[in-house]
Amino acid sequence: MNPVADILDAALRAAGLRRASDLWAIHRVWAEVVGPRIERRATPIALARGELVVAVADAVWRQELSLLAPEIADGVNRAVGTPLVQRIRLVGAGAPA
Repeated sequence: MNPVADILDAALRAAGLRRASDLWAIHRVWAEVVGPRIERRATPIALARGELVVAVADAVWRQELSLLAPEIADGVNRAVGTPLVQRIRLVGAGAPA
C-alpha cells in the first residue's frame, strides 16, 4: 500500500466509514486477484454483511464467474489480509446493488 492509501484508509475508518473503506480495499486488489480478463468484465460494486456484489454485463461471464466465486472470494480475502468476503453475488451491469 502507498502512503496516500494508508492516510485515506485511516481517515475513512476514523470517520466511521468502515464499509466504504472495505470496498475500497477490495477495489485496490481486484485486478491482482482476478486478472485482466475478468477485471475488464466484472466490477465489485457493494459489500454488505460479507456479501460482495459484483456487476458483470454479460450473462455468459456471470455463469463463468459463478463457478469461480469461491476461489475469487478466497483470493480477495488473502489479498486484503482479512476475511471480508463470505460470498459473492453476481448481478447484471446497471443492476442495483
